[in-house]
Amino acid sequence: MRVRFVGHASIAIECQNQVILCDPWLVGKVFNNSWALLSPSSPPAFSTVDYIWISHEHPDHLSFPSLKGIPDSDKSRIKVLYQRHASPRVVDSILKLGFSHVIELPQYRWFRLGRDLEVFCGSVWSMDSFLAVRDRISKECLLNLNDCVLNVDQLRYIKHRIGNVSMLFTQFSFAQWVGNDCDEDHGAERKIEQLTQQIEVFKPEFTVPTASFVYFCNEENCRMNHWMNTPDSIARLKLKGVNFMYPGDEWDSDSRTFEDMQARERYRADYANLQIDPTPDPVVTFAFPWGLNTALSSGMFRDRQFAEKGWKNGWSPFFKWQIRLSTEVFRFTDVKGSLRTINFWWRKKGVKFFQYTGTLRGVGVADE
Repeated sequence: MRVRFVGHASIAIECQNQVILCDPWLVGKVFNNSWALLSPSSPPAFSTVDYIWISHEHPDHLSFPSLKGIPDSDKSRIKVLYQRHASPRVVDSILKLGFSHVIELPQYRWFRLGRDLEVFCGSVWSMDSFLAVRDRISKECLLNLNDCVLNVDQLRYIKHRIGNVSMLFTQFSFAQWVGNDCDEDHGAERKIEQLTQQIEVFKPEFTVPTASFVYFCNEENCRMNHWMNTPDSIARLKLKGVNFMYPGDEWDSDSRTFEDMQARERYRADYANLQIDPTPDPVVTFAFPWGLNTALSSGMFRDRQFAEKGWKNGWSPFFKWQIRLSTEVFRFTDVKGSLRTINFWWRKKGVKFFQYTGTLRGVGVADE
């Protein structure tokens, strides 16, 4: 098995002569031009890619410009993998881009992509999903949690379902609003707690922090760059098996080595050269649900006054449910939509059970 780090949340996994490219955000800025890639991406040649897996519909994972840039000859051959969600809108959008094949992965069960290659996809909350990739011969198993936020009971449930994990890929810093000037809400600390907990539960041989190699690139939100976790700050924790990879770095299951120090040195240079854009012109209007999500992720939404009113982590419950419902997780407008919705939630029954029992036991997630 071989892994190439592409950049941010994107990795390319080669197993049994098949290549799965995960969440390719390769070009451009996202969330109203308020996030930029920290380092230039380094994707494999698309002619070598067999599958593209999309974890969820946020634009740093589902990047339409990046997918549009794939040659048509490769789009007709590459199969796109996506969770079987209650809503078909992501699948429909991918097909409109010119891809010929989309495989909707069943939730919480192993699915064979080849005789000796299988994947396990699970959904968390209303949108995020994770992917485990396993070589059926060597039993090598890679788990890509990316943005998924889970309590310890949910992590143990997933560990029980997928078995031993050789390598864990997971987010190590925040990816949303975490405070205005002088009222930072400790999002970085919560991510460290989650990272530590994931390592304790899965006990992987190696952990590669991913899905946080962005910076807040506008005058409106650049204050949050001072609060981010960085490769150096994570390395100082001395967590067992943690290694960083820089775009273009490769790992293989034979040598099992990393160039961690060199990767962190290159990231250090990138953090020292952040390019901040001026404040944009005022936004007149945008679609309500997606506009809220964009404002939240870009760091231009919420305030400590919300928390002072008793709203958890500064969330207005009205806005929170508007954002969640905007992902179309409850579609009962027709028979087909109803069946998809029932299937989506039924397949998630195990992880949802441990979500709520964990909350009752006081081990709920630190940040929803």
